[in-house]
Amino acid sequence: ADISEEDLNIIMHSKNSLLFSEGSAWEKKDGRFDVTMGSYDGAETCELVGLYLLHKINQFVPANQIGLYRDDGLAIIPNATGHRVDQIRKRIIQIFKDEGLKITVEPNLRIADFLDITMNLENGKYSPFKKPNSTLLYVNAQSNHPPA
Repeated sequence: ADISEEDLNIIMHSKNSLLFSEGSAWEKKDGRFDVTMGSYDGAETCELVGLYLLHKINQFVPANQIGLYRDDGLAIIPNATGHRVDQIRKRIIQIFKDEGLKITVEPNLRIADFLDITMNLENGKYSPFKKPNSTLLYVNAQSNHPPA
């Protein structure tokens, strides 16, 4: 379905981002369009962009071999030569570049940290992972925090 000009203007206007500091407004050098961290629909926007990129990548990497969660991705390319993996890496980087995005690709890992898990692909074991300098926060079980 086509998106009307009015709907497109509404969508683009909803992504205007303004920053105020010490009584003055700051504006990005390349315009106001942005998906800010913590915005009401930031996660949904991230998911839509991720699905779009996955659709493009699925032209050469099967859907059951690659996945995304927000801005973290993981792919497993079984039985591929180093040359084939490098070709895939370059194509993924180019897809992101064509969309004005950047990506870091670390090929041929045997142990991968993904989200909060370290996965050892050689022995099938996994363990918790946390980024260096990150602090774990726990919610007291007696808290009135909504259940996850």
